[in-house]
Amino acid sequence: PSSQHSENREKQAAVGAVAVWPVLLTEQDAEIANTAYLEAEMARLAVRVEAARQAEQVARWTPLAICEMGGNWAYVGPVYSGGLGFYNGTWTAWGGREFAEYAGRATPYQQTIIAARVRDAVGPGAWSGCAEVVPFIG
Repeated sequence: PSSQHSENREKQAAVGAVAVWPVLLTEQDAEIANTAYLEAEMARLAVRVEAARQAEQVARWTPLAICEMGGNWAYVGPVYSGGLGFYNGTWTAWGGREFAEYAGRATPYQQTIIAARVRDAVGPGAWSGCAEVVPFIG
């Protein structure tokens, strides 16, 4: 067995190849495979970073959601919807329908995107009942 391993190593060295059981790859193929692996890992990392960023944004708005709607991000009502208590007309006017018909059918993160638009234009007074409780929103 050891002479067979030595013979295989000599063959690999002679053709500039790397052994990846059970396939024999050239150095170029190994580099391509490694690059593809690294690109896939970077894509997975980017997804995790984006998920963490979105979770952090939702966490900033959650105290307001607790004050407005008891933390029920999925609430859909005839007048108000979503965790941040959007008047349904406000949801539509500020572009919420790019995500869902009602705020309560959008993800909490999507709701915070629309909330930030409203906050930037109107200020925290848009949530008059809770703005004093949660002055730092956004």
